[in-house]
Amino acid sequence: ASPLMTRLLPFLIDSGLRISEAISLTWDTVSTEPKDGAERGWLYVAKGKSKYAKRYVPLTARARAILIECRKHSKGAYVFAAHGGKRKLSRHWPSEQFADIAKALALPWDGVLHSTRHTFCTRLGEAGCGAFEIQKLAGHSSITISQRYVHPTPSRLENAIDRLQAYTISNTVN
Repeated sequence: ASPLMTRLLPFLIDSGLRISEAISLTWDTVSTEPKDGAERGWLYVAKGKSKYAKRYVPLTARARAILIECRKHSKGAYVFAAHGGKRKLSRHWPSEQFADIAKALALPWDGVLHSTRHTFCTRLGEAGCGAFEIQKLAGHSSITISQRYVHPTPSRLENAIDRLQAYTISNTVN
């Protein structure tokens, strides 16, 4: 994989951005500095698939490190750039590169670049995030889309009842 793809793939997994959103990121829409509770920096998606796609996404430590590395190689406005760091990257180039990688690794037929977004949402759900958090971070237009990634495990259901019980006890008037 090219150096650009070795940065882009984990960034997509950690940010949940659509490829079109990632290649449209400019240096004025990202920050590796804290802002509004995002301890490791943030990014802003200014334009996406729907009006709900506009969003701030706090960065993971890995995504922040990737942005810092990209900044070292940047010669223009775009975070993930083509032509020596000066032009906007085509959305087709990463997809073609990923197809080559998937073929070399013998990934299943459904292993596509967009799978990085699915991985992001699935990991959020597995980490205990609710559908509303996933919706805001992924920029989904409907909560129904986000609900696909929330799977109530027995331990999460027990934890919900424990929280209910603690709430009930603390709010019971004697």
